[in-house]
Amino acid sequence: MIFKCTKKDVKRKNKKQPKHPTFRLIKLLVCANKKGKNMGMYTEIHFNSKLKKDVPQNIIEILQYMVDLKKEPENLPEHELFKCSRWSSLFVCDSYCFDADTHSTFRFDDISNTYCLCVRANLKNYDSEIEKFINWIMPYLDKYEGNFLGFYRYRESEQPDLIYHKAN
Repeated sequence: MIFKCTKKDVKRKNKKQPKHPTFRLIKLLVCANKKGKNMGMYTEIHFNSKLKKDVPQNIIEILQYMVDLKKEPENLPEHELFKCSRWSSLFVCDSYCFDADTHSTFRFDDISNTYCLCVRANLKNYDSEIEKFINWIMPYLDKYEGNFLGFYRYRESEQPDLIYHKAN
């Protein structure tokens, strides 16, 4: 996303300030923040789980759409995730900020007779899409309280936030 500022917004107040690229970047960030825009850093997510066998069909359709962006679901649940403008691209977002490739899969496993979801993506988590996704998907996971599901990590963090199953 690119934010445009007017020349007035980035005009140096003091002519003695250096014409340095870093100075201009800081001014642009300040300009964007004044306009109410969040200039967040990239966050990666790694998430894996099997779904319960009785997951409603509309949830399966939503997850399939989030992986392949082919057939948009007709009915979306009333949840904060679906109020985010970029909910549908959460699983396919990518950048060069992290070493891992982005790839997400959603498939039916004939042996366990259930769906398996694997998410590996990274995005600017402007609207806390990652946290909202985790909150939304929890009731549909075939996991026990405390089971490890994955992690998400902000680009400048040394430690990731681990994701564990939380029963609702």
